[in-house]
Amino acid sequence: MAGPGWEVLDSEWDLTTLVRLVTEPGAAWGARPTAARDRAVRLAWDDALRDLERRLGPDRAGWRWGRVHQAPFRHPLAAAFDLDSVPRGGDGNTVNATGGRDLLQTHGASFREILDLADWDRSVATSTPGQSGQPGSPHYADLLPLWRDGRYFPLLYSRAAVERETRHVLRLEPAPGGRP
Repeated sequence: MAGPGWEVLDSEWDLTTLVRLVTEPGAAWGARPTAARDRAVRLAWDDALRDLERRLGPDRAGWRWGRVHQAPFRHPLAAAFDLDSVPRGGDGNTVNATGGRDLLQTHGASFREILDLADWDRSVATSTPGQSGQPGSPHYADLLPLWRDGRYFPLLYSRAAVERETRHVLRLEPAPGGRP
């Protein structure tokens, strides 16, 4: 984009500064700040629409934020262990704060918990992508659907509740003599 005032918006700004620049056009916009601001906003709007049409197609009725704002799950060593990207709501200025370059969620909460101080066993949590870091394990991506959909699993605390829900126990014991 080019033109008077465009350089004011042609960079990364925090939301508060951007809103101020647009709602209170001043000397940064040049000799005719309101006209320059209006032109820059129209150019930005047109540019955004072209980008969305390129990404999502011409049918605006089918446009959804989650189709462009995705959380990728790339394995650091082998693409064979990558998980499917999932649509995400939110952005850096919402309750479900997420962010990253090129509309991808590369940062944001991967673990959340809601603790019930009156009854610890009613606490819940969500995490992603799974309970195991081992590709091929049934628990490698078992929590991803919950996290994607904003749902939670029980986060149990009392011994009785934990033992009631336990499915597997892994017992690690030292080798005889205390050395491996």
